Amino acid sequence: MRYFLLSAILLLGALLPANASPACTTQSAATYANLAGGCLLSNGTTDFILKNINWTSVTGGNHVSVAASQVMLNPTLNAGFLSVAVFSAMFNVTGNQRIEGTLSYLVDPPPPILEDLNLEMDANSPVAPGTASVSAHICAGDLIVNNCVAGEWWNFGVHHFGPGNAGNVLTNRAYFTAPRYLIDVQLKFELDANGASSQINGVNAFTQTIPEPAAMWLMLGGLAGLLGARRIRRGAKLKGLPVSL
Repeated sequence: MRYFLLSAILLLGALLPANASPACTTQSAATYANLAGGCLLSNGTTDFILKNINWTSVTGGNHVSVAASQVMLNPTLNAGFLSVAVFSAMFNVTGNQRIEGTLSYLVDPPPPILEDLNLEMDANSPVAPGTASVSAHICAGDLIVNNCVAGEWWNFGVHHFGPGNAGNVLTNRAYFTAPRYLIDVQLKFELDANGASSQINGVNAFTQTIPEPAAMWLMLGGLAGLLGARRIRRGAKLKGLPVSL
């Protein structure tokens, strides 16, 4: 009987939600910052938690301050890709204005099933010498606050120096050396009008998940345990043995 109960618990653990975090929707960074447990993205077998969301903006001088309430996040999970899209009507400067802001967040799935991080920027409007860039500072497999001692560091970015500029890099990607169970992300936004203008329409950071995560194997193991316990009970009855396990 003990084996039967253990198998049932494993099966229920695989089927029931692992947490009570609200579902991720399009919200401001300020709203997400108030969610201590983050928000939930689910593909039916694995729950992904997006948490520790924070936006900061440099103020003073010719910096245009962008409040967290003015920065929007749209987290989604579709066809095996976990995406965090970021946009704001405030990502627009002219003359001598500039913007420096940092968005940080943590992607935390239970099993190690994250294998990369892609960065894309939609910024076709900077007028030279205006520039726009987003730099990614990533710890895959550990926390930045822990100096990423158990993970791997990645630093890369996307840049726009005006339409047609040969130095433009609008997509970039980091391939992890092994599947990771979390990604700690810092994205630094920099817009500098340089006497002209600069604008970022949106940025998308997305990671690919490895199919058939560990939760599926746990569920199958629970089913096998249930069938095994039933077979033992049936065999015991046929032999006239006690059925209590």
